[in-house]
Amino acid sequence: MGAKGYDAAIWTALPRRFKDAIGIPFTPAAALTYLNGLRASTREKALQYILSASGQTMTPFRRLVLDQSAAASTTSPA
Repeated sequence: MGAKGYDAAIWTALPRRFKDAIGIPFTPAAALTYLNGLRASTREKALQYILSASGQTMTPFRRLVLDQSAAASTTSPA
């Protein structure tokens, strides 16, 4: 096992499809806008998936999602 506890990493190199599916180029902000526009149940499943990823998987999009989640939790009524 490697130093971080992983034996290997697999990269799929799938083509980008955001622009084809959504009609605008991918940016982290565009992806966040798309995520926020999903039906509540779909958005919650997507957020669970994104937030359950390893902390080592930090992308600009994931950082925006985490920042939004943190902001929402500090402004939510208790």
